[in-house]
Amino acid sequence: MKVLFCGRGTIARFCFPILCESMDVRGVVCSDSFRRDFLSGSGITVISNESRNDDEILRTVEEHGIDALISVQHIWFLPSSVLDAVGGKAYNLHNARLPEYKGYNTITHAILNGESEYWTSIQEMTAEVDGGDVLYDRSVLIYPGDSVLDVYLRVLPAAVANFADLVCGLQSGQKFQRRRLEHEGYFYRKSDAEREFLRQDLSDELKRRAFYFPGVLQICGKR
Repeated sequence: MKVLFCGRGTIARFCFPILCESMDVRGVVCSDSFRRDFLSGSGITVISNESRNDDEILRTVEEHGIDALISVQHIWFLPSSVLDAVGGKAYNLHNARLPEYKGYNTITHAILNGESEYWTSIQEMTAEVDGGDVLYDRSVLIYPGDSVLDVYLRVLPAAVANFADLVCGLQSGQKFQRRRLEHEGYFYRKSDAEREFLRQDLSDELKRRAFYFPGVLQICGKR
């Protein structure tokens, strides 16, 4: 199966080698640092994610006969033209529970909302952001006193396990067990976290927990 991968962040760095072991990766949409670390001399088509490159992505899909597109926290929304070009075989790793936690900074909001569990999901991509059926999801506990970093490091292996399940399912051609989104949920915008941080009624301890997120790549041993 010929695949185009759109990836960003720590989770993408753990997932990409898994994909390369099983799939024919023909194109990657990523940052310069990701390109340097994984793609130098590979011969794989690289598209920068510094700005939206829908036309270049579509051209790569068509030129290479891409069968499926896999996104891991890709920074840009992909239009219907790209999704249609792969026959709807487009999948996204969203590191949160759907549909309750669409959008950005979801661990922050889960802590502020007093959740006791945190989820990571793989969904089918649709024209609606974070609106597709869920194919895989796993959860971890949120303990009292946990920071965003604590929860992120705990859910990271679950996110990678979901990704491995997706790759295995695509490779074997299995029929996915779908969970349809039964309600609209909530889409958290970047400005929502900024607004929450400025709230006067939040304790210093809760702010520390909900907004503490230092360099994850260094902690995970990946540069």
